[in-house]
Amino acid sequence: MVQGVNAYNNPYVLFNFNKADLKRVNSPARAATALLFGSSVSKAYAKSINYDRLNTTSSFYSEYRSSLNELSQAADQLDQKDSVIYEERTISSSSEGVTVSAEPGSPTGNHTLTVDQLATQQENVSRRLQPEDATSLDISRDSIDIAIGTDVRSIAIDRSANQSNGEVLAAIAEGINAEADFNVSANVVTNEDGSQSLAIQGTQTGAQAAFTVSGELADGLELNNPTQFARNARGSLDGVVYTSSSNTLRVLEAQVSIQLEAPQAEPVYIENKISGRGAISAFKQFVNSFNRAVAFLQQSGGGAQLVADQLTTTTERNIESLEPLGVTFSEGSIQVDEARFQAAFDENPDQAIESLTTFNGLTASVGRRTEQALRTPAAAVSPQENEPLPALKYNYQRNSNTVLLNQLTTQGSIIDVLL
Repeated sequence: MVQGVNAYNNPYVLFNFNKADLKRVNSPARAATALLFGSSVSKAYAKSINYDRLNTTSSFYSEYRSSLNELSQAADQLDQKDSVIYEERTISSSSEGVTVSAEPGSPTGNHTLTVDQLATQQENVSRRLQPEDATSLDISRDSIDIAIGTDVRSIAIDRSANQSNGEVLAAIAEGINAEADFNVSANVVTNEDGSQSLAIQGTQTGAQAAFTVSGELADGLELNNPTQFARNARGSLDGVVYTSSSNTLRVLEAQVSIQLEAPQAEPVYIENKISGRGAISAFKQFVNSFNRAVAFLQQSGGGAQLVADQLTTTTERNIESLEPLGVTFSEGSIQVDEARFQAAFDENPDQAIESLTTFNGLTASVGRRTEQALRTPAAAVSPQENEPLPALKYNYQRNSNTVLLNQLTTQGSIIDVLL
């Protein structure tokens, strides 16, 4: 029986006899058995040690590739000018009455906006009536029709309300509001002198939402003519005219939205520029990936240390290109001053992007060095030395059936081989 546990807590058998020493065994038969058994056990021993080495190397190489892949991806994201991180925009307006927003990748630049008119909904308001007075309108017979394009509605009115002007106006408003899927609404307005009027409003802005009011009842209330017309918003950006049925103008290849909140007597100045927010976020990811990878490689030693040295040397040679962005390198790690990084983008985003994406810049150079390291065979970067297998010590107890094999303490335990 052979028993043992190696340093990685894996069960195995160990055996390593010297043929000359086997002569001491008190039985030739036992000696032959031990020699035959020793051959297979020695192979098992070597296989066990190699298995442990393979486990260690496999675990290291998995983390090695993971950390370098992460660094490679972070570098690739930064060194491409068409990367999405450079598409985020910061857009501003010189007027509080004009709100602007820009889609990623929208054209950058400075622009001048002139607002000609806002989009409005139509409104018709009747003549003023004293609400308590008996009405001269005959709602039992007269009618009111409202048309939006080809959609014409004859308004149904409660014919029992035929007492006062106030009751008649309320009945008409109720009939209009009862119409389903019709883009008008009505309400009774009390004027400053106590009189009342019927107001009909469109629920949408734009010329396409215009409506007409007709019929004897409309004539009697003088509701036929709009007090406010339905019209589109209209403005010009750098001399190009834009219109919209709403108060949102889509300009610059429809990638910039201008929301008109109030009329503008003066030109409005709009600036659309590249934002540094996406770049600073991506660069922080690159810094963290780089620092973690180098620390891991340095701690691993062996061939991994050489990869760490190559990465740090590459960084030392190329860090100067990013110093205007607040990027520094010391003691094997990269640091970034976020405030300076953002300030560089605010001042000259094109130059900042050029520094990050140039072929001989930091991110591109580190990316190439990382890709080279990823192509390196595992054996070349393994942190373990190819040491010989640990030798075994044994002693023979005369007149017993046991040879005691004592493995080196660096590997484990006492092995009993029964002969």
